[in-house]
Amino acid sequence: MMLLRKPTCVLADEPMAGLTPRERTVVAEALRTLAREGTGVVVTGHDVPDLFEVADHVTWMVAGTTHQIGTPAEARKHDQFVQEYLGPGGAPDDSVSGPGLHGDSEGE
Repeated sequence: MMLLRKPTCVLADEPMAGLTPRERTVVAEALRTLAREGTGVVVTGHDVPDLFEVADHVTWMVAGTTHQIGTPAEARKHDQFVQEYLGPGGAPDDSVSGPGLHGDSEGE
């Protein structure tokens, strides 16, 4: 990821799409570094496990309405979110354990 200036905010739409696992790790770390350095980072997408890897907070948008869910851990416990985005098996609590964008454990 290359930025010419230090932005105050970055919007990354589907930043992990089409990347190898190694490339996903590099992009996730770049997003976390930007956030640690004070840049506001907003990441959108449909690959929820990848989003959980970089998220401090989950906001779910469905049918034009936004829902403030909380941390990725809280999102994994939100019945409707799990049913609609993670499927019948959901995401076990230990399936995604990376730090949030600020490098802390899931934004907590």
